[in-house]
Amino acid sequence: MSKWRKILGWVNVYSFRIRILIGFLMVSTTTVGIAVLGYWYQKQSLKLSQVRTLGEGMMREVVLMQKAEAEFDGDGIVSRSFFETGRHVALEQHARSHGAMQDGLLQLIDALPKAMQSDQAIQLQAKIDSMRIGLSALQLQFGQYADLIRRRGFLSFGIMGEMREIAHALESSPRLRQIQLLQMRRHEKDYFLRRDTAYYHAAIAVGTDLLQNLGNAGSNEQERALLRDYLQRFDRLVALEHELGWTGEQGLRQRISGVSGTLSRQVDALNAVLVVESVSLGQRYQGIFLALAGLAILLTIALSIYFSTKISDPLQRITRYIHVEIGQQFRPSGNRLEVKGRGEIRDLSNDLNAMVRQIRRQLSEIEAQGAALAEQNAALTALNVTLRETQARQAAMLHVREKVHSIISHDLRAPINGMVGYLNLLLDTPEDFGADDIAKFARKMLQSTMRLSEMMENLLRWSLFHSGELVCNPISLHLNGHVERCFALYGETAAKNEITLHNELAAAYTVWADPEMLDFIMRNLTTNAIKFTKPGGHVRYAAAPIDDGFLEIWVQDDGVGMTMEQVNRILEKGEHVTTSGTQKEKGTGFGLMLCRDFVQRHGGRLTVESSPGHGTQVRFTLPMQTGGE
Repeated sequence: MSKWRKILGWVNVYSFRIRILIGFLMVSTTTVGIAVLGYWYQKQSLKLSQVRTLGEGMMREVVLMQKAEAEFDGDGIVSRSFFETGRHVALEQHARSHGAMQDGLLQLIDALPKAMQSDQAIQLQAKIDSMRIGLSALQLQFGQYADLIRRRGFLSFGIMGEMREIAHALESSPRLRQIQLLQMRRHEKDYFLRRDTAYYHAAIAVGTDLLQNLGNAGSNEQERALLRDYLQRFDRLVALEHELGWTGEQGLRQRISGVSGTLSRQVDALNAVLVVESVSLGQRYQGIFLALAGLAILLTIALSIYFSTKISDPLQRITRYIHVEIGQQFRPSGNRLEVKGRGEIRDLSNDLNAMVRQIRRQLSEIEAQGAALAEQNAALTALNVTLRETQARQAAMLHVREKVHSIISHDLRAPINGMVGYLNLLLDTPEDFGADDIAKFARKMLQSTMRLSEMMENLLRWSLFHSGELVCNPISLHLNGHVERCFALYGETAAKNEITLHNELAAAYTVWADPEMLDFIMRNLTTNAIKFTKPGGHVRYAAAPIDDGFLEIWVQDDGVGMTMEQVNRILEKGEHVTTSGTQKEKGTGFGLMLCRDFVQRHGGRLTVESSPGHGTQVRFTLPMQTGGE
């Protein structure tokens, strides 16, 4: 039973596979039709080629026949073998060409009605019949021509041979006048050379006189009989040559030439007609082929579009339905796949509808379960955020602690130990020191105290910055005023060290920055420049706008400078690099690193260009404020 159901499923016209099979068969049938049409066109072309080949072959045979006629006229009439056997190569060639032309005409008759239109075929049929009649007449006349030539003879053959024997017998007779006999033979030879009947008549006249002389003399009757036979044969020979057409304009030779020429012209005309007709037929067949091929292509395209539409339309509807459901994430809606017809496509649409309903039910259950999980996820997310913030704060505090520990271990201990040493000396042996020594120790301790104060301030700001407690609050600031305040603050120190401060700002620039951070940056860069510049040196401030609405500010000195390795260790690796100033001041690079952090907080960048013995140039950028304060 299942086997029959399977068979019925195959033959169901609504089946998807049957539709594909029908479309394939239709397109295949059209393709086969085009192939059959091409084969038919090829056969017709071959027929046309055959017709033209037959015409060309007949023209060749006509030429061969004419050549055989000319060769026979030139060689056959003097060929001993022809007169002995009646055969000659020219006669055989003429017979072969005649047979070939007859066969060609018969083949052409068979081919014409199939390859040409009926009216043209009828006209050509009439021409071919006329050619066949002329060809038969030509062969008959040429045969008669050869028979007459053989009867005429040559040398010892035919009438000429008989005349020669009689002449020899006459020449041996003592009763004939040799002079007249020689005249008669001379006229005979002149006739054969020139084919002029006057010589024939002259020879007959001389022979008649000889015959009368023999009668008057009462000579032997046998000689008279020989002479009469000679004259009769000469007369028959002349009549025969006249019939052959050798002594006049009308004869068998002229008729053969006329028939042969007519046949040649007929073949030429036939070939011309065949060429025109073959071209016409080729164009007609080509037009029919192109029209049918175009029709077949259009039919194939139409069938392809029809069946592809019938096949692809339900599939496209199914695809759009699936895309819509995926786009809506299978949310409940009134969307339902409806496919007309029967067969596998309808079954597929029903299965898809059932599958979508099942997915919606499962998604509803998942969403119900996910609501509870969402609350738990929200709580976990909030907890994760708190943990990440705590970890970040702890990391920042750990970083600050490590940095502070490093600074205390390396940088703060030195000035404190120095001050402790000076105080111990003063307390242990105060009587050993005078007022100048005490003043010297006081200056040393003051320098250590100022250095310690500077490092403590930097350390405090750095720790506040990295712990997030130092907030950047930018406002509109006049840069020139901050530069002047910084110069006023450190002018005395610079003058004491014989260093000149230069404010080379070309215009009154306004920047968008935090005032405390900007003051810290400028104080730090100025003190560093003074610290590492020798007496008689210069410290310059300058600025210029750059792209993207930023102002580039640079502080340049002509001090001791640094190597680029030291610069990279300070700015990129964050290491403490201890350097000595012109007055043996200690520098760690910690303030320069903090300046970089403050500049970056404003969205700018800080770079350092320096080389030992050639000074240092620090460049940093700040956003410009175009609207004033």
